[in-house]
Amino acid sequence: DALPISARRRGSIAASVEWVADSAVDHCEQCSASFGLITRKHHCRKCGHIFCSKCTGYKAVLPPQFGSTEPQRVCQNCYQELQSSRVNLQEFVLDAQYYLRSVPFSLKSQNVLLMGSRSPPEKCYFHVEESDHELEMFMVLTKAGDSCVLPTNSSSGRRVISTILTQMQHPYIYPCVRADFIQEKNTIAVIRPACTKGSLKDLIYKARDSKLPCAEKYREAGAPLPEKQIALFGRQILEALLFMEKKHMPYFDLHTGNIMYNRHANTVMLSDFENSLLAIEPNFKDILPANVDPLVGAFVRVLYEMATGNELNDAELPASIPCAQSVSKILTTLHASSSLGIKEVVAMPFFAQVKLREEPPTWRYDSDCKKVLKRVKKAIDDPSQVSSLQSKSKSKKSKKASDGQTATSSSSAPAAAPEAPPAP
Repeated sequence: DALPISARRRGSIAASVEWVADSAVDHCEQCSASFGLITRKHHCRKCGHIFCSKCTGYKAVLPPQFGSTEPQRVCQNCYQELQSSRVNLQEFVLDAQYYLRSVPFSLKSQNVLLMGSRSPPEKCYFHVEESDHELEMFMVLTKAGDSCVLPTNSSSGRRVISTILTQMQHPYIYPCVRADFIQEKNTIAVIRPACTKGSLKDLIYKARDSKLPCAEKYREAGAPLPEKQIALFGRQILEALLFMEKKHMPYFDLHTGNIMYNRHANTVMLSDFENSLLAIEPNFKDILPANVDPLVGAFVRVLYEMATGNELNDAELPASIPCAQSVSKILTTLHASSSLGIKEVVAMPFFAQVKLREEPPTWRYDSDCKKVLKRVKKAIDDPSQVSSLQSKSKSKKSKKASDGQTATSSSSAPAAAPEAPPAP
């Protein structure tokens, strides 16, 4: 007997939180005051429960998924929760400021940008600029997942992580100009050039400003892309995936929000490839089709969204797909096949006939980078090995520390202090 908020409030709030029905409550849920002609009912815009005017006498800006940037009426509990969240955001700003003291970049705005599908503390976006050239950049702070097996305990290991990310250059992969793992925060800082037109999702939904919260940008239905553009972008995405596969770089967080759009070159570029290295699972993993290669399943979702202007939020395709017959046929084929991989998909005539102007690069990772990527792949292929791989990393650090102490005691020269960033 609850009523969706979208049906009760027009325009200002677009979240799917449900409101308790007026008829279901006869007293305030906070102070137990009885409702009547004088004491009226008021809904908290965050939790949807019913209170009196006194107990909903708080105003706060709701999280981005609610689609509103103006302060809304909330209850005391939700107000305290939201205030606590604001304090946490300020902590992330301080972390960003501290990190940027040691690199040639500075914050252009003191605000955390809530423009991605992941919210703090998992991901925090910042608007930064290069100190000397005033080039506009975006920085993202991303927390490592619990299953992360990267060698983050040593300065040499952290340098390898930085090399892996900054060396990943390809015409259809969005570059990062700097990447540093902040050990004490278990967080990686990645700086990329600003993409003025935003993501492929921004293009589909015709977002007027890529820096706005997702719920505000994607409130209305999107518009399908032309068939030729779908084929071009699909081929570019597939080429980038093949290149990453060749370099043993995992990438399974494929969705339209992680694909940047360059209008001048008419190209798309995969972004946020650090997510897979950090063992961050994609938000859509539970709605991928069963018995289909996960990356192919993710590509099906991207292709469906380009072709229909809407997300595919179910593991099954609709009986009738509202798009061009050629694309519909591909979607149906990919969704039903358990034997197709990315190589087989790019060989399909729809994508193979696309002429690409850009040439793939020929660079190679060094042996240290290859060892780390092999280790990450081992953890992805066999999750039962995560604990042992993490333990090996810690034991190697302990051995190095022990060796350093022995060398110091047997030498008259003092040993250099190990590199470790102090806490802000």
